[in-house]
Amino acid sequence: MGLAISKTVLLFSIFSICQFIATPIIGRLSDKYGRRPMLLVSITGTAASFFLMAVAPARIFLFIARGLDGLTAGNIPVAFAVISDSTKPARSG
Repeated sequence: MGLAISKTVLLFSIFSICQFIATPIIGRLSDKYGRRPMLLVSITGTAASFFLMAVAPARIFLFIARGLDGLTAGNIPVAFAVISDSTKPARSG
């Protein structure tokens, strides 16, 4: 009933692949539209992907959910940008 090893590896790596593709785009969008809207989109995408994983009726939905989570996984880089924006230049080292 479980996934084969190769499909398990793909399931775990699809998040990182999608995050690698989407993070620069999310960074540019956060520069253009603001940090807060992109944080909200990112957190909403993560919540939606977790919900989809919880109610996945078939294995393909696990892959879709992991991909969605990777595509919207910009909350950490955007949070770092918020911190760097709010840090005074004298304290930034």
